[in-house]
Amino acid sequence: MSKLITVMGNFKSVEYVTELIKKKKHENVFNPSLAVVASVTYVSFRAFGTTGASKFDSFIIKFDSESQFSEEINISELCATYSIAICADPKLVVMENEVWLTFNTGHSENENAIYLMKVSNKIGKPYQCILESREKIEKNWAFFKDNNHLHAVYSLTPLVKLKLSNICEQKNIFYFKFLNDDLADLKYLQKKSNLSIGTQLLKINDSYNLIAHEKIKIGRKRVYFGRFVEIKNSTVVIHKKRLIHSYASLLGSRIKHNKNLISCTYFSGLAADGEDFIISYGVNDISFDVKRIPQQFL
Repeated sequence: MSKLITVMGNFKSVEYVTELIKKKKHENVFNPSLAVVASVTYVSFRAFGTTGASKFDSFIIKFDSESQFSEEINISELCATYSIAICADPKLVVMENEVWLTFNTGHSENENAIYLMKVSNKIGKPYQCILESREKIEKNWAFFKDNNHLHAVYSLTPLVKLKLSNICEQKNIFYFKFLNDDLADLKYLQKKSNLSIGTQLLKINDSYNLIAHEKIKIGRKRVYFGRFVEIKNSTVVIHKKRLIHSYASLLGSRIKHNKNLISCTYFSGLAADGEDFIISYGVNDISFDVKRIPQQFL
């Protein structure tokens, strides 16, 4: 039986990150993701926005090792220049010492879209990630590079991987295909699992790590927990601890942006610093937290 535990710890720069957000007068900040490359810290998150297409905008803040404010970018405004109306679930991933941002276009009556764009050094253009056979609504693929080739984890249970097959620079498209062609019906596989991709992948030695979302249904409503997952070659190890912000947060919040949600600890960022993990997450879509915890804790 899974053990339910609260996430404990601290992050030496979380106070500074919070101050940066307060100075910019952001409201309803949630689902942060952190990445550190070449002494520069990147933080992506969602907050009440001004673009009009969505209630929330996605942002990135960059600051250096001296905790000096460097730059803030409204990713939603940038994406609007590429005719992308909604930029939801922004998450950072480090691939070969470059920081990338992945996001999706949220819920849609038709098929939504997944994007990937480089954000370290100079901000790149968003590439739409296209897979010929996929679910109508998808939120997260976990990207990684293997021998300088772009791949993605598409599903955890069962483990399904994708690989980049072609690039169309004129239309800003990354075309993906399944790493293995002999796959069963993907819609059936996806609906069988209550475990979905949460954070992007963090490579440690020869394994990839992430914190997945575990969705528990109570009637027609859902509760989100976190589960630490290790992927090594074709083996997926799901750790038994269910991660939550606090027992009080399980009761949900008075404000409900998602009427189908009871409560959620939505893990959106996983990074490493020495022997510690730095994890970041949203709480019930209205607030966030960042923790530093020993790797052995998970």
